[in-house]
Amino acid sequence: MRLMRAPVIFLDLDGTIIGPPGDVHPVAWKALDAAREQGRALCVCTGRPSGGLASRIARRLGPSLPHIFHGGAVILDGDDGVSRAEAMPRSALEAMVERARREALTLELYTADCIWVDAVTPVHARHLSLLDLDGRVGDLLALIEEAEIVKAQWIVYDAALAHDLAECVPDDCFAARGDSQAMSKARFVTITRQGIDKGAAVRHVAGILGADPRDCAAVGDSTGDVPMLDAVGRPFVTADAPAALQARYPVVPSVREHGILQVLSNV
Repeated sequence: MRLMRAPVIFLDLDGTIIGPPGDVHPVAWKALDAAREQGRALCVCTGRPSGGLASRIARRLGPSLPHIFHGGAVILDGDDGVSRAEAMPRSALEAMVERARREALTLELYTADCIWVDAVTPVHARHLSLLDLDGRVGDLLALIEEAEIVKAQWIVYDAALAHDLAECVPDDCFAARGDSQAMSKARFVTITRQGIDKGAAVRHVAGILGADPRDCAAVGDSTGDVPMLDAVGRPFVTADAPAALQARYPVVPSVREHGILQVLSNV
């Protein structure tokens, strides 16, 4: 479905419309459903993989619209077919797997349709439960040789370590840090290929829909959302966002207070 000049609202999920219980609150759904019925184009823009809860939300928001997953590395069309998938450089992936094994860290590798780990850890099992997805266990170095990996993700509980993991990516990769209120205190460091982020994906989807990004809106809550927020003319962050983001963008109430309602009423 192609919409010309449609008002498009790009929605991060965790901490934006998915709150601590791990799903979208009925109050938020009522407003989102009303916006969809009014013809608003609501597009998911998430670091989550496709499938499970994220895909169910996307289909309800806009079954015929493109949606963004894997931090911008994968865009699915209205039939859940992959319209774009961007693979990561092999050398960077090999270095990450070697560090994960050396330091006993949880590293997940993502193909367009599956999550892989060397071994199941408690933190990985908890993450799969929240995503409502199944994962696979295998030799990650062998996987890199055989499959296109669109995203790598560290999950740690040490803020300083998360910072180091994000800062130590090669020049041909992009790192985004975030967290999830549904997985308290966990730090997520998402790695994609350089040039592949939420902002690039937003511009691509806006083009598909015939919309000028300057006429579009977006709402997020973490530093990983900055490329998305900078790509649109009407960015918003929730009250749970870091102070630096709240100083930079208009602020709406937290996900617990259903800040999405204010976004929908203002754009």
